[in-house]
Amino acid sequence: MEVLTSRIAALEAGAEPTGSVPEHLPEVQQGTGGSPAVTPATSGPVINPPSHGDPTNPAQPR
Repeated sequence: MEVLTSRIAALEAGAEPTGSVPEHLPEVQQGTGGSPAVTPATSGPVINPPSHGDPTNPAQPR
């Protein structure tokens, strides 16, 4: 943690970032509006919660 904390402080003080991120990674492609390969035709089916409740919603116990 000390190494990361000191590196963040150095970057905030104006140090140059080191290393690089490959251009093909999705994190680098900001502002593109998402993946061009995903369309309504290629997306997965709509997932409906089971009739006995939604396991991700604590207000609807199983």
